[in-house]
Amino acid sequence: MERTQAVEFIIRLEQTYLEQRDMKALLAAMAPGVTWIGSGRGEVCCGKQEARRLLEQDLAEYGGAFSITERWQEAEPLPGEGWLIYGGFRAEPGDPFAGLAELDLRFSAVCTETEDGLQLCHIHLSQPDFDQRPGRLYVLQDSRARTEEFRQRAAESQRELLDVMENLPGGVLRCRDDRGFTILQMSSGFLDMVGYRQTELEEQYHNRLIDLIHPDDRENVRKNFRAPVINSTVEQEYRLICRDGHPLWVLDRSRLVRSPGGAPVFNTMLMDITERKQAQEALRLSLERHQIIMDQTNDIIFEWNIVQDTLSFSNNWQKKFGYAPIRREISTRIPSSKDVHPDDMPAFRQLLKAASAGAPYSSAEFRIRSWDGRYLWCRIRATTQFDSEGRPIKAVGVITDIDAEKKHEQRLLEQAQKDSLTGLLNQSAARSRAAELIEGRRPEEIQALMILDLDNFKNVNDQYGHLCGDAVLTDLAACLKRQFRGSDVIGRIGGDEFAVFLSSLSQASDAGVKAGEILAAIAALPLEGAPDLQLSCSVGIALCPADGADYQRLYQCADLALYQAKSQGKACFAYYSQELEDGPGRSGRSRSAVSSPIDSDSVCDVTEQLARYAFRMLYDAGTTEAAILQMLEVVGRAYDVSRVYIFENSADDTLCYNTFEWCGEGVSSERENLQGLSYQEDLGDYQSNFDANGIFYCRDISTLHPDLYAVLAPQGICSMLQCAILDDGRFKGYVGFDECRANRYWTQEQIESLTLVARVLSTFLVKQRLREHVQALEQRLAQEKEQ
Repeated sequence: MERTQAVEFIIRLEQTYLEQRDMKALLAAMAPGVTWIGSGRGEVCCGKQEARRLLEQDLAEYGGAFSITERWQEAEPLPGEGWLIYGGFRAEPGDPFAGLAELDLRFSAVCTETEDGLQLCHIHLSQPDFDQRPGRLYVLQDSRARTEEFRQRAAESQRELLDVMENLPGGVLRCRDDRGFTILQMSSGFLDMVGYRQTELEEQYHNRLIDLIHPDDRENVRKNFRAPVINSTVEQEYRLICRDGHPLWVLDRSRLVRSPGGAPVFNTMLMDITERKQAQEALRLSLERHQIIMDQTNDIIFEWNIVQDTLSFSNNWQKKFGYAPIRREISTRIPSSKDVHPDDMPAFRQLLKAASAGAPYSSAEFRIRSWDGRYLWCRIRATTQFDSEGRPIKAVGVITDIDAEKKHEQRLLEQAQKDSLTGLLNQSAARSRAAELIEGRRPEEIQALMILDLDNFKNVNDQYGHLCGDAVLTDLAACLKRQFRGSDVIGRIGGDEFAVFLSSLSQASDAGVKAGEILAAIAALPLEGAPDLQLSCSVGIALCPADGADYQRLYQCADLALYQAKSQGKACFAYYSQELEDGPGRSGRSRSAVSSPIDSDSVCDVTEQLARYAFRMLYDAGTTEAAILQMLEVVGRAYDVSRVYIFENSADDTLCYNTFEWCGEGVSSERENLQGLSYQEDLGDYQSNFDANGIFYCRDISTLHPDLYAVLAPQGICSMLQCAILDDGRFKGYVGFDECRANRYWTQEQIESLTLVARVLSTFLVKQRLREHVQALEQRLAQEKEQ
């Protein structure tokens, strides 16, 4: 037999054993007394029976094939008909995920020739000892010790790595790069996430990760995992279906590497992001709701970045105003622009100042320019946001168009300030305007107050009727408007009485000249329907500052001068002098025009309009409290009172609380000081002050009981008017109007107007308190039911 035949025999055995894994064919090539010495301890057998058991164990441990990557063989003949064959080979397991190391073995085999060919009689497999240094025949102790040390360190590192993997938040996987992403290794954290045991994953899903992924996400996951190359990382989000059926959102960070066997595998970390996804979805829905609300409202949402001084708006700014707003350096650029009305710029600056100073909430009303040059009244409300150190960083708020509301209020205020018959200012408005001019008077400036009274006007009504009388008053008002400047104040203060306040006179005698012109103009006034009627009037004049430096004093002086003119035969004018205070005519002041009623029902129109406005404002309001505060301001300004307020009773009606209050300019608030007052101990049977109509009117509080005066005087009250709040006839509080500047003559018309408005306020307030009481009862019943 040739040497090559012996070598070919051993090559066939290697292929049968390693590549084909045909153990029956391998046993058939063995001699009955074959001996096998493997590379492992105890891997020794003698005879075919023991060799069969060894090969069966081999297949049980690894049933896959190997791939021989390198081999070498030599053959030497033995005496007789035998061969000694020796050599070596390298082989890799065909399954890179089996966890087997590469085989690097040397062998020596003895074969004998038979009639059927060569038979294997003996084989010895050995593995090179890598601790044996080149050129030496023995292994040194330090080399072995060093190898053992490295082995222990590697084992320790492996244990630490496993500990880290088990304690990482989320789950850790090692998966094959196949279509199912078969799981080779998994952490307990992953099992906790999905709720399965490892055996359940093996039995139900064959460890296929793809089968745990939500069906809607699988294709996208496969697509993302197709892209990476070795040592690259893939990051994606998808849903896993847990054991209880609920979806679990995870963030997958996978790195593609090669296994020790060379096969590509994914090292994967999974993080549970379900809460984040739910928060994102909630935020998306919230933003969508906000967008829907913003699309359906005309209000404009804004955000001011205080630090960067930038301003952003919702899209409806352009729709409302028709131009792009200023967005950067707004604290300097807007004040220098025309976007805010010049007269309202202080309010704008104050709003910025309040927000940047850290005011939690601030509001203002000012006019913003529209695309056509008009200015629209807007209400701006802003809430300040703070950083972690409490510093203001942003102001978020809303801009509401209140232009129609403001104009309506202005019309109402004008109506309330004007006499509906003549179109002149009414008594309150005239006094307020004149008082403002007096307060702003320059030291050298001369001013004058005239009171005009038609002579014998009662005869006009008696002879020609009230319609003719109204026509006369209307013509007279028009005549007065023609006679005076636009800067002068003209008002109707009684039935046939008028007041004119002149400012910036060159000299005191100018007032007399103007009075003479008035007398002549009225005497020459043509009267339609009464051609034979001859009108005349009397005029009283008081000078400022010579006769007085405030309106109340000037009014009293002009009233005395008017009475003097009447005493001189009428159809003339008279200046005030000190003699009028001391003369016998002083007692006649009670017959003057100071508090005479207007001889007309015209005031009813204003009263009804104000009442309707109050009713509509309260009925349409989103919150009754806000509407009441606004109504108090409207009424306070319309009737020029110092303070408007509401007191409400306690549940047992023994105490009262100041719950709402509006104060005019320069008038201090008393609300905090007027809480929990006792009707008996503090106010002395206060309800007895109200008459049968529920009205308490006092022109001079010094005439009240000393105990009550002691309560009212510290509040700066001179005169007051109060209307009772009644609920089914029971006294539940009152609405009040204070005058803190001087004792006030409240006309009957004013009393009726304010009383009507007070009763409208009372009706809605009682209704609101009843609603709150019912809601409280419902909540208490619901809580008791839950318990």
